[in-house]
Amino acid sequence: MNTSLTLSTPFSWGRFLNGSLMVFGTTVGAGMLGIPLMTAQGGFGSAMGVTLLVWLFMMITGLLLLEVTFHMPKGANFITLSSHLLGKKGKWITIAFFLFLYYAFLVAYFSGGAPLLGECLSYFNLPRSSSLELGLFVSLFGGIILLGTKIIHRANMLLSIGMLAIFPTLIVLGSEEVALERLLLLNPFSVSLAAIPVLFGAFGFHNVIPSLSSYLGQEKKALRGAVIFGTFLALALYVIWQWLVLGTLSPAVLEGVRERGLPVTYALAEASSFKVFALGQVFAFLALTTSFLGVSFSLVDFIKDGLEHGKRSFPRFFYVFLALFPPLLCVWINPHLFDRALGIAGGFGETLLNGVLPVLLFLKVQALRKTDLKKRHKTFLGALLFFCVWVIFIEVSHLL
Repeated sequence: MNTSLTLSTPFSWGRFLNGSLMVFGTTVGAGMLGIPLMTAQGGFGSAMGVTLLVWLFMMITGLLLLEVTFHMPKGANFITLSSHLLGKKGKWITIAFFLFLYYAFLVAYFSGGAPLLGECLSYFNLPRSSSLELGLFVSLFGGIILLGTKIIHRANMLLSIGMLAIFPTLIVLGSEEVALERLLLLNPFSVSLAAIPVLFGAFGFHNVIPSLSSYLGQEKKALRGAVIFGTFLALALYVIWQWLVLGTLSPAVLEGVRERGLPVTYALAEASSFKVFALGQVFAFLALTTSFLGVSFSLVDFIKDGLEHGKRSFPRFFYVFLALFPPLLCVWINPHLFDRALGIAGGFGETLLNGVLPVLLFLKVQALRKTDLKKRHKTFLGALLFFCVWVIFIEVSHLL
């Protein structure tokens, strides 16, 4: 292991801002479409409590992972970190965590994106069926993945610009229907605990940290600031989003949409003008497709790196097929898996990969450096691991 630090580069506010936006962009995505469905039953106050709790936890584990990258070769990715610090078994366990997380997210994106695409078909009086919608969705966006990096980046940029342009308009129009009495609804805090796994999925950004560390030249202050500020921007957006949805719609309406396995924007039809509903559907579709492109692209490259050795390689279609067919099959068997898949991704995948693993990697680095951690630091790290176990228990209880 390379324990020598790369020479720090001068602090740059421009690079700090770019790093913050990288963290923010990686964090925000389709997960926000499941948050209000899970936090609604506890009320807005309880929702803010669990949202702040998860943000704080994920920010801390992100900072722990960042500290690990300072003591590794520049450019080391998640798999490299695990291989160097946890050995061959740790490497393969990390690979398994990655595959589980990515596949669970793709199940959610297929399940949520296909019916949203079907909404577009209905405006042209075209027949609707879950199989047709799913086939069109995978053909269109799977085709973009098949075309390669340049097309993916262009498509993702256009979709992201559209999403960022629509969100402020959606908030302004929807705010006219926010009712104070709905925001003051307060149930026991324990009711909102079921939302924690979905929030874990919504606050995941750790996969970008190794790249971010390399991008900012392992400049500690800029990197720590980017993680804190980038995740804070995501927190602010999620707070505003829940304020809008929970202040506009009743818990009963949101629970009905959750039980149907659909994104939260479907609930806007119950209590909003057609403009708000239409904008909400477009926003949801853009959020889902940008997340789908990002996760699919990463998974295809991940599989390709794992299967290619020396001169052995396969056509790109083969890697795309391995990435998309398993989640596609799951959704074809059961189309209503959106919130459940998000919960599984957060409750298991994010908890293990972005909760447990950063703590273990940090402890291993400290052991190799022969750092004698103080008792309160060990207690704090133990509390983080206990929290992860608790989140897994919550998700298991929810599934049962």
